[in-house]
Amino acid sequence: MTKNASLYSATILKLSEDIDNKILSLFALGMSYRDIQKHVAELYGLEISDGAITHITDKLLPELNVVAQT
Repeated sequence: MTKNASLYSATILKLSEDIDNKILSLFALGMSYRDIQKHVAELYGLEISDGAITHITDKLLPELNVVAQT
């Protein structure tokens, strides 16, 4: 992998993590999928599907299960 390709990959990974974290934050605030989609479109210029949001928010399930068991 070239230096430029490596930098590009790192940049994309960071952006992806930032978007995931933003979606999780908005979801935790109780925003609807439609509102999250609108917000992501305004911030990042991206369209995101309900399925993609579900995939991201499902990352919270293991943590929520731990909290529910305590």
